[in-house]
Amino acid sequence: MQKFMSLHGTKIEPSPRNNAVNEPIQVMAKNLMLISYEAVRSCKTSQHDDVSQGIVAPMFDTLTSCAKKCPIFLLSLSRDSQPVGEVVRSSIETAPAALKSNEMNVVLSSIRFLKELVSSLTFLSLESLDDAQRDAISSVIAIIEHAVQTDVITTAITSTCAGVSPRDVLEPLTNLMRVILTLSQWSAIEASVSAAIDCGQFQLGDEAKSVAFETFKVCTESEYVSANFGKMILVKGSR
Repeated sequence: MQKFMSLHGTKIEPSPRNNAVNEPIQVMAKNLMLISYEAVRSCKTSQHDDVSQGIVAPMFDTLTSCAKKCPIFLLSLSRDSQPVGEVVRSSIETAPAALKSNEMNVVLSSIRFLKELVSSLTFLSLESLDDAQRDAISSVIAIIEHAVQTDVITTAITSTCAGVSPRDVLEPLTNLMRVILTLSQWSAIEASVSAAIDCGQFQLGDEAKSVAFETFKVCTESEYVSANFGKMILVKGSR
């Protein structure tokens, strides 16, 4: 499924030109994605955690391909009678838990998905959509932005700066945070950053917490996030 989306994603993306020429492949892509989504939902309600973990990571990787190749398709994807963007909304809701998974492949695949999704929003254009479609997609984007600026970034900061995550996950997590900071205004993430640093797991003392808090603030308020951001956070999380 991931390979299919990577190969045909540009044909799947809704646009006046694509809709006229590539409708069959768009329908096929939607059906395949919804079958995969239903499989993940079924596994989540089962008692077989090993099966669930085994299918979650590939699903996140497929969503990553969608975010990269056909973001509007992903943002609009839902089952009949369900809200627009059902699939990506559900994925965003489960992402914080996936970031704390004991399975490394689940953690890394969720990070890749979140990073690609947030990056796609930075450059996304809705000009080709009609007013109703634009309004619907804009509401989904607002939900995603709120999620990454609250639960996702709080989980990422806690896992990184409190030393909760394995070392192999630290660099991908800081890269994810950097992308979120690029998208965000400080006022949108200040409460989340504060809550993460004051979570009770930050063991480096009040001075280090103040420095970490100020680092996030400065990076968010700067015109661009420093390329050294990851190094600064990794140093704080490893002292």
